[in-house]
Amino acid sequence: MHSLLPSLEDLQLRSLPEVDSFPEGGLPSKLHTLCIVDCIKLKVCGLQALPSLSCFRFTGNDVESFDEETLPSALTTLKIKRLGNLKSLDYKGLHHLTSLRKLSIEGCPKLESISEQALPSSLLPPPLNTTWGFLSFLFL
Repeated sequence: MHSLLPSLEDLQLRSLPEVDSFPEGGLPSKLHTLCIVDCIKLKVCGLQALPSLSCFRFTGNDVESFDEETLPSALTTLKIKRLGNLKSLDYKGLHHLTSLRKLSIEGCPKLESISEQALPSSLLPPPLNTTWGFLSFLFL
């Protein structure tokens, strides 16, 4: 896809239950927005190689965790929704996202906590009474 659609900036993948990986050669490097919805087998990796990716929305997948090699540091918006098996967002998984301004996590019932050290300094501190099923941070 990288060489087939070199100017592509926005990509939405929706309801593709049999897709399990990105195409050989990866995603277009000029991609600004990536939205993945109900692609339950898709293994999300290699996004850190997308220097222009600023918005990532990920909904309806069986992923259990994100690591620092999954998400690119240029992200300004990260929305995670209906990841029923997501158990953790580790320190390195989010901390390197120094441009992050918006973080939304919703419908992740197995996610028990996010340590304050895991959050990038670009986000406001979490509210005191946070329910981890729904979490939203906004830079003001």
